[in-house]
Amino acid sequence: MEKIKDLLTGVEFTPTRSDQRFATRENQIRYNNLKARQKRSAKAEIDRALDTNRNILRRTRCAFS
Repeated sequence: MEKIKDLLTGVEFTPTRSDQRFATRENQIRYNNLKARQKRSAKAEIDRALDTNRNILRRTRCAFS
């Protein structure tokens, strides 16, 4: 079987499965956590504004109840 590069470290390894993209499970978890952190960071400003608006609506709805 041919060698492929680990997506996180760039180290070449021989995969044991045809769909394996990482040398170790730890590398896969770290890679996915980094991607999720980048996605949350990119959305943070918009999410903060939406959360503020949601809280305002919740307060005004409770005030009229």
